[in-house]
Amino acid sequence: MVLAGAGHDHDDANPSKMSSVLPRFSADSELFELVGIVNDKEMTLYLDHFADNSPVNNVQLEIEINGNKFKAKPHGEGEYEITLKEPLKPGVTAVTASIISESVTDILAAELDLHEEQNINVRNWTWKNLILWLGVVILVSLAFVHFLRKRAQRTAT
Repeated sequence: MVLAGAGHDHDDANPSKMSSVLPRFSADSELFELVGIVNDKEMTLYLDHFADNSPVNNVQLEIEINGNKFKAKPHGEGEYEITLKEPLKPGVTAVTASIISESVTDILAAELDLHEEQNINVRNWTWKNLILWLGVVILVSLAFVHFLRKRAQRTAT
């Protein structure tokens, strides 16, 4: 008896929807690198030093999107978060980041290009479907062979 692990049982249930890559933007200067990842109304920001890629902590990070300003809250090593008022609409959106520390101030600019979700209709093949189509192909092949034999018998007589 062969048992399959979770997610590998090969039953007829529809597989879980594959995750898609979340929209993101990046901006950099001589001092900093910023990457922003958007997930609905949540935006996670990763701020690093450009020179050595080390995380930047203890700064004031302000993001401006569509004329709205958001103060980012620290969430981890070089990680910040903001919550948007509403999900961003498809299209190109300008993003400006202001970084203020005790010793330096920097402004980064980027564009976030959002596209509407597209549903791609992919046929979910199951063993039942495969066997059904294989049966149809075999029946059509047998009918064609039968037709050729009858035709050969008629021409031989």
